Amino acid sequence: MRAASPALTALLATRNFVMSDLFSFQPVGGAEVNLCSSQMAVVTNGAVSYFTGSPPVLSADQTVFSSQFPISRGQFSWKVGIDVDTAELTLFPIPTDLINGYPWLRAVNLGFLDCADVVISRAFAPAWTWPKTNITGTVVMFSGRIAGQTAGRSTGIVIDVNSYVELLNIQMPRNLYQAGCLHTLYDTGCGVSRAAFTSAATVDAGATLMSVPIAGIAQADGYYDQGVLTLDNGLTRRTVKKWAGNVATLVVPLYALPAPGTAVSLILGCDKQQATCTNTFNNVANFRAMPFIPAPETSVSL
Repeated sequence: MRAASPALTALLATRNFVMSDLFSFQPVGGAEVNLCSSQMAVVTNGAVSYFTGSPPVLSADQTVFSSQFPISRGQFSWKVGIDVDTAELTLFPIPTDLINGYPWLRAVNLGFLDCADVVISRAFAPAWTWPKTNITGTVVMFSGRIAGQTAGRSTGIVIDVNSYVELLNIQMPRNLYQAGCLHTLYDTGCGVSRAAFTSAATVDAGATLMSVPIAGIAQADGYYDQGVLTLDNGLTRRTVKKWAGNVATLVVPLYALPAPGTAVSLILGCDKQQATCTNTFNNVANFRAMPFIPAPETSVSL
């Protein structure tokens, strides 16, 4: 059963209403973007506006918006139990429609929507009003995180969303006897300050999609191995496979070639070994592993 306000319950009882699907995208580190499936913009709670693309601009004859793009959803998949529910969204934005300052196609290719939160609701109103419709009430139909997306000029943007039940997909038991530290670097248990091991720099000449020369940092080879390189104010992140000669070789290629002088940051990584925790981070007090236990393959014969 889905909760509905008294006003919405009364409207639904009349059996005379209009409705629209609402899509709220909340990128990690970016501004929230709200879209709707109707041909007219709608307003919920008197404040949150949902548009069919960029904020609406009336045409000369006051009949259509100058910037709209279709957005639709496939069927929801709801299951009883702890199976992950899924939803699929399809968008056809035009080049002038932006998300966090970037065209949608480029933003998706750059990974701006990776792991973004999505809330899909259904809005109801007595009738459409121009230029915006004030909604009587909404019902949340689906919520979760983006699991994957593809973008093409002819196929549009296809986004797969998994419900939050996916977060339960973790290995059990949680604590294992192992040589590597159980903490995630910079988390609460680790206690190391991310800012203390983050260095600002710029891209040097000669960058490729897989290797980025860095200016402004002079660290020994191997120092940033397994670290993270970020661009676009942190919206684009890539794991560093190898650091040698002040060049960061990436695990996954960039979608766009960074220009010389582009601001980047490098975050130190960790191989979860006791020596690294002691010598690099001076954090052995929080080291949580069992480096001296025998390997599972070890056997003792009497």
